[in-house]
Amino acid sequence: MENILAGYPPAISHGQLSNLIFNIKDWQITHGMQLKYGPDVESISSTPIGVSVFPTPFPRLLFEQAQELQPIYNRLYAAISEDEGWLYRVLKGLIDHGHFAAVLWGIHQQVKQEGYVQDITLGLFRSDYMVYVTPQPDSRMELRQIELNTFSVAGGAHSNKAAQMHEFMLNSGNYTFLHSPLLSNNKIPKNETIGSLAAGLRSAHTAYGQSRFVKSSTPGVLFVVQPRNVNICDERPLEYVLWEHDIPAYRAIFGTQLLEHTTLSPSRELLYHPPSLSEGVEIAVVYMRAGYDFEEYSPAGVEARFRLERSRAIKCPSILSHLATFKKVQQELAIPGVLEKFLSPKEAAIVSGTFAPMFPLDEESIAGKTGRQLACDPKTASSYVLKPSLEGGGHNIYRGDIPGLLSSTPEAQWHTYILMEMINPLIQKNILLTPRGIYDKVAAIEDRLDFDADNEAEEQSRFGTLSTKEGGPTVSELGIFGVCMWQKSSSGLDGIMLNAEAGWSFKTKPDYVDETSVVKGFGCFDSPLLIDT
Repeated sequence: MENILAGYPPAISHGQLSNLIFNIKDWQITHGMQLKYGPDVESISSTPIGVSVFPTPFPRLLFEQAQELQPIYNRLYAAISEDEGWLYRVLKGLIDHGHFAAVLWGIHQQVKQEGYVQDITLGLFRSDYMVYVTPQPDSRMELRQIELNTFSVAGGAHSNKAAQMHEFMLNSGNYTFLHSPLLSNNKIPKNETIGSLAAGLRSAHTAYGQSRFVKSSTPGVLFVVQPRNVNICDERPLEYVLWEHDIPAYRAIFGTQLLEHTTLSPSRELLYHPPSLSEGVEIAVVYMRAGYDFEEYSPAGVEARFRLERSRAIKCPSILSHLATFKKVQQELAIPGVLEKFLSPKEAAIVSGTFAPMFPLDEESIAGKTGRQLACDPKTASSYVLKPSLEGGGHNIYRGDIPGLLSSTPEAQWHTYILMEMINPLIQKNILLTPRGIYDKVAAIEDRLDFDADNEAEEQSRFGTLSTKEGGPTVSELGIFGVCMWQKSSSGLDGIMLNAEAGWSFKTKPDYVDETSVVKGFGCFDSPLLIDT
């Protein structure tokens, strides 16, 4: 592998890099690879999202392995979502101590008492991986799962466009002067994530059928979103595809606005009342792109989620599918013998082969006591990441910060975390266009954490004095999207109606950065350059 990657990406002149950046930025601006920002919802200010200058090499066999795993993971999480008793047992510690899980479980119990009126669920999932390099002397490369997301999985549209951008750069000759044998268009896998995710929503719309209450119009899809949403370029493309297929798509802000613009019919059809129409629209599918943060669950947020769950609309995801994404579930699945409850022995062996070692932090179990010992010792903690059962990125605690965090946290709350062994990743090189500026070899050395946006021109001028640019050390994360639709019965999972891999995301970050979220400025969207090793 090292021989293949030697000299990639090649050193280039400042002028050559400036020309590449000029073409990349123009492509992003004209194709919607943007983040919207500003003081209010009417703002039209935006900035290009972080991207890599070059696609990053990635082992073809591991990429294909991740693709083949996704339908298995889809079935696994569909089964987990419909095994209420198992979920409760795994999450009982969180529920009993008033964790976010308690809010969601309480909503589920309320709806269950009244009776659910929709037995179909849609899941748009994403399983994230890194390349794990085994210790020497073997130094093999293996696939290791970071996590699986079942709720508001993001990055599909941006990843789709990142692949198109790098393909354009290849096809238009922008990389020709580099004379690199690795830079070949047929090595970037096709990525049709926008169409695939939208096809999942369309399938759920079809499964719902015709309007039952508002018979004069076609039922619609409701995107439940956050206020002042900076990431509309990752959401809107899915809406536009639905409209192209004559499926109405609307947006409602989670919480008070959703309550103001929705009602339930006597038979619990969800009716959305857009300001532009005189009559309500029956909603076939609710697609949650908000509601993953505990802070969103004010009384209005709880009532909004309760209304959605009570409704006849197909949820993406259901509240039990939401609970399945909690880190305690991931840790429980890593216990030997647990996967076999949901998968065949052969499938369980394949899936468990992607797991990193994980520990609970409870006081009772042997594994929990081991986890506490590892987390509290600064020497051993340096090899681990502490994960809370929260979504949205930026919540994890890494290495040497773990003992201090635990010492300032009541021991009664430690069980809400899991401890996961850090993945020894494949380190490569690339030049990244980050919110902090250009990340390259020099930036890596000078530690870009002190970047001053107000002096960006001065910093870029300082880089301009260098004769060549070389890539800085980077780490990449592969995400595989999945679409799964299933039907439940009184005894659990009744049948899988749709199960497919649905494209990929690929994010690259400086090697000294722990988090990978591109929207929060940690990483950049990238494309895998598949190589045979």
